[in-house]
Amino acid sequence: MSIQETRMDLAVRLVSRAFRDSPEAETALRLTGFREAYAALADLDAGDEAWTEDTLAAAWELVADAWPRGGPLEVLIRDLRAAHRTLIDTALPPPEVQRRKPRRDA
Repeated sequence: MSIQETRMDLAVRLVSRAFRDSPEAETALRLTGFREAYAALADLDAGDEAWTEDTLAAAWELVADAWPRGGPLEVLIRDLRAAHRTLIDTALPPPEVQRRKPRRDA
């Protein structure tokens, strides 16, 4: 699955979960929610594309059960972002420290 497909899948899941208790919610509201969720997911990056896909999927697994009855979309997005950040901070190696080169005129 490509990173775009992963984002799309998770955005649909987020919106579905957010409106779980509101089956009567208008289509326009759901589509706006999808746009918001997809944009939030597109902002999450873990470096290389495969890592990003894996971290998005893992972040979903960490927090999805915490929303059995859904909730406000903003809260679900916030929780998913926090899980993603935790995964990156914990599981990914730190970025390579850029080494300074000595000045030639020193």
